[in-house]
Amino acid sequence: MNNYCGIKHNTIENDRNQEITFSNNFIDITIIRNHLKSADDFLKNLKEENLINLNDNKNQKYFIKEFSVIKNFLNSLELSKILNFSFLTFENTTYFDMTATELTFIPKEINNLLNLETLILNYNKICKIENLVNLSKLKRLGLRSNRIREIEGLENKNNLQILTLSCNLLENIDDENFCDFPSLNEIGLFGNFLGDENNKEENYKQLDKVLDLLSRRASNLSSIYLGGNHFLHLDQADLRKRIKEYNFKSLNKLDGQYLN
Repeated sequence: MNNYCGIKHNTIENDRNQEITFSNNFIDITIIRNHLKSADDFLKNLKEENLINLNDNKNQKYFIKEFSVIKNFLNSLELSKILNFSFLTFENTTYFDMTATELTFIPKEINNLLNLETLILNYNKICKIENLVNLSKLKRLGLRSNRIREIEGLENKNNLQILTLSCNLLENIDDENFCDFPSLNEIGLFGNFLGDENNKEENYKQLDKVLDLLSRRASNLSSIYLGGNHFLHLDQADLRKRIKEYNFKSLNKLDGQYLN
C-alpha cells in the first residue's frame, strides 16, 4: 500500500433534514503509512498536502466526520495532542480508526466523541479498556491484537453490535465486569488464552462459564469467534452441542461456520 493522505469535504443534515455546510470545512481525514510520529508531524503533513489552511484565519475550524490514521507511529500522548488541537472539532465524528499505530492506552479525549459509532484500535499495545463510558452510540468496537487481559469499561453500550477482542491476553471473562450488550450481534474472542490447555475437565468448565455469561448478557448474538483458545482442543461436535444448550435467541455461527 502506498503512502496516502487525503481529505474530503462533507456536509451534514440537521434535525430538519436541511443540509448544512460548515464553510466547506466538514471533512474526512485519512492518512496511511506516512511515518507520522508526533502531533507536529500530523499537522505538518496536513499543511504540506494543502489539506488545511490556518494562515488566513486563526479561528478557522475543521469539523471532522471520519478520522483514519493507519499504520503510523503515533503514541497515545501524541494522539491526545491531536484531539486537543483547537482548529479540529470532533464533536460530530462518527468513525475513528487508529489501526496499527503505537497506542499503549486509550486517551481520555476519546470519551468526548459522543457521536462516535465506529472505533477501531486494532493492532496496538493497549492493555486496558477505558475512557469509553460516554460513547453510548457506539456500534462497532475493534480492539483486536492488543494486550488486554480483562473485558471491562464497556458500560452503557446498548447499541454495540460488533465487539472484537481477538488475539489479546484474555485468560478469563469476569462476570462482575462484563456488561449487558442487548444489541450485540458478533463477538470476537479468537486467539486468547481461555480455558486450560492441560486439563480437559477444566477446559469444559471454562467453556460453559463463557457460554453461560454470553447467553445471559448478550443473548442476541448471532456469531461468536472462540477458536484459537484452549477450547480448540475440545471435540468440535461436543462443543457445538454445548453451545446449542444455552439460551441464545439467534446464534447460528461459530468461528464463521454455521452451527446447523
